[in-house]
Amino acid sequence: MTLQRHRDDERSVRPKSTLFCTACDHESPVGGDWRVRTRGDRMVTVCPDCETAIDDRPVAHDESMVPNHPGALTVVASTRLLLTSTTLWWTPLAVTSSALLTVLDRP
Repeated sequence: MTLQRHRDDERSVRPKSTLFCTACDHESPVGGDWRVRTRGDRMVTVCPDCETAIDDRPVAHDESMVPNHPGALTVVASTRLLLTSTTLWWTPLAVTSSALLTVLDRP
């Protein structure tokens, strides 16, 4: 007795991390050609063919929470750079301002 092959057996094997656009049937791996855009505090994954948003999630500030999207680490790194730069510039400014106020308060 031989088993008959079903059409399901003949379909192509895709990795589990394949994303699908419901509007135009585009498919690609998570790290494929999807466009990742930041809108405010949201990170939106958009289909490159029809511009449909297929994923929308908050921007993660902790690397352990960063999804495996192209550009996601860039957003985290840019945020970290901005916060570090602000801290580095703010500290000398605060010290200088305090010293200046001390000098001006002298009789």
